[in-house]
Amino acid sequence: MRVELRCEALEDRCTPATFTVTTDVENNTPGDGVVSLREAVDSSNKNDPGAGKQNVVDFAAGLKGKAITLTQDQIVITKSVRIMGPGSADLTVKRNTSGAQFRLFTVNANTTVLFQGLTLRDGYAPGSAVPAGGGAIYSEGTLTVSVSQFLSNVAGSHYTGPGRGGAIRAAAGSLELLGTTLGGNGATYGGAVYAAVPVVMNDCVVTLNNAATSGGGLYFVGAGKTAELRGTEVFGNGALEGAGVFLEGATLDLRLQTKLYDNAASGKGGGVYANGGKVLYDGVTIGDNTASVGDGVYLTGGATTEGTNVVWNNDVQAP
Repeated sequence: MRVELRCEALEDRCTPATFTVTTDVENNTPGDGVVSLREAVDSSNKNDPGAGKQNVVDFAAGLKGKAITLTQDQIVITKSVRIMGPGSADLTVKRNTSGAQFRLFTVNANTTVLFQGLTLRDGYAPGSAVPAGGGAIYSEGTLTVSVSQFLSNVAGSHYTGPGRGGAIRAAAGSLELLGTTLGGNGATYGGAVYAAVPVVMNDCVVTLNNAATSGGGLYFVGAGKTAELRGTEVFGNGALEGAGVFLEGATLDLRLQTKLYDNAASGKGGGVYANGGKVLYDGVTIGDNTASVGDGVYLTGGATTEGTNVVWNNDVQAP
């Protein structure tokens, strides 16, 4: 009797993997027993976790309290992954400020990526960067950042040129920020965030960011796109227009005790500058912002507002 043996292809049986960073030094020597952040992400990029799944990059306990300084170039993420830090006060990823200018991370399309428990600082996407913008992260994927910090990141050459999103530029996909602080970042447009995607920000702080032109803190663009700010504070930011938030055709949904205050525009729209689109109010305080016109909210280009549950402290909506 003849027996026919058959083999089944296993290519569809993908398995997520965990890659642990063991050194704070830029080190790319295979087989040397230590794993840098760049090596861990490169290994994750080579492992397809499967549809709807993510690899994990985590950090050895000995790295707690240290800073990982990138010296070579940005780290590009091509497979879905969770980068799990021990806490924003306990681990920093930064660029060597005395070396080359580059952003910290690029998130490719068709990926789902989480950054958690990290501080990302000193990224610098120069005006010549391709794609432009995103001093810390440029993203075309589904990006979530949780309980992290973005500090002193810059997009554009000294705030000139095509710099968009001092900390984050979300060009495609979506963006969700949870319990995250964005402070002291700068760009030409969107000192902290420039987003052309749906955005949700829960319990975040956006402060002391600056834009040379528009959106000192946040810049949201795109008809049909909505940016929801829930329990978020936007204060102490500066720009020519829209020191707190600049809105271009999108919908800005302010709710759940969100506060916009002490933002300063040398032109129009201290709290919000809305060029088209819609501003929705539902449990928000807007106060003590400054501008030449519309210290609280400035509306133009057919922009409209809905909702009355807003407290104005020394501010107005114009026109």
